[in-house]
Amino acid sequence: MTNTPLPPEIYRRRRIAALVALVVVLVLLIWALVRCGSPDAAEEPGTSAATESVTVSRTDGSPVTSAPGGAGKDDDEAAEAAGEAPYLTTEARQTLDKDACEAGDVQLTVESDQPNYGPEGKPRFSLTLYNPTRGDCAVDLDELPLRFEVYTLDDYSRVWSDLDCHASEGAGVETIAPGEEVVYTVTWSRLSSAPGACSSTERTAADPGGYLVYGLVGDRNSDAYTFNLR
Repeated sequence: MTNTPLPPEIYRRRRIAALVALVVVLVLLIWALVRCGSPDAAEEPGTSAATESVTVSRTDGSPVTSAPGGAGKDDDEAAEAAGEAPYLTTEARQTLDKDACEAGDVQLTVESDQPNYGPEGKPRFSLTLYNPTRGDCAVDLDELPLRFEVYTLDDYSRVWSDLDCHASEGAGVETIAPGEEVVYTVTWSRLSSAPGACSSTERTAADPGGYLVYGLVGDRNSDAYTFNLR
């Protein structure tokens, strides 16, 4: 039996089909590699490691009878007598030309979720810890307690701190990567507090007016954030 050669166009078609199949395989392989190396599909577009933040939350206001700590009353009375804000302002966020980070390098920023609250609104405070250096920053929050404090705007009387009647929002060693931040949040019940004064009869509703909130880590404080209760 004699094998008759196929027309040249048949061979050309077979070569073209093989080439197309090879291109499809290469495209699928490249897509799979890119997919494996990209951020999780559930992550919001535009997010990156440098902008991610960790949020730790707890709502204040539950019945607690113990008082683990807080600012001393003598310090509060001195601030009131002086008629000055209880804490000096800190520097704005900036990058530090350092390869190693110390706890004192961490920049603190506090804010509330809104500037004005109606009679039923409960302020939600956020304290951001930002690492401005090129090295990891380890902050021992057991040694340097993290806390929030609220003062009246008119005479700087201390009204509330989350450490008066609760444990701190932060615990253990918080390690912050270069250029990254960690955010701690707490919701204030609008009830006053003082160290050791945590029963329902000792805590009263804050009066309408202007207030300042500070975020602190150890003896370092953020700039104040001003808000109003109505």
